[in-house]
Amino acid sequence: MTGKKSKYKLIAIENTSLIQISITEFELLCKHHHAIETFYRKFMTMANKNMMERISEMLEEEAKNRYENFMKNFPFLMQRVSLGDLSNYLGITQVSLSRIRAK
Repeated sequence: MTGKKSKYKLIAIENTSLIQISITEFELLCKHHHAIETFYRKFMTMANKNMMERISEMLEEEAKNRYENFMKNFPFLMQRVSLGDLSNYLGITQVSLSRIRAK
């Protein structure tokens, strides 16, 4: 949205299709279709809330609690992500994740 490249990247864990439009096209869509603007505002509000919760969890929770929260909130992903990806998401090593899972 700023015209600068992001320092972050997304990595798909499964086959994914991506559709991209320019910011100019997006602004025109929002101008002509209020529902799209409303959806985008709600989506960004939800994304911001989730991001703040994630930051708080990483700063304040122990690794075991982060793992338990992941299992509670995303049980459908447990069979779909590798242990390496899961440990990266939790901010711990694979060895630490193995220890937590063994208990």
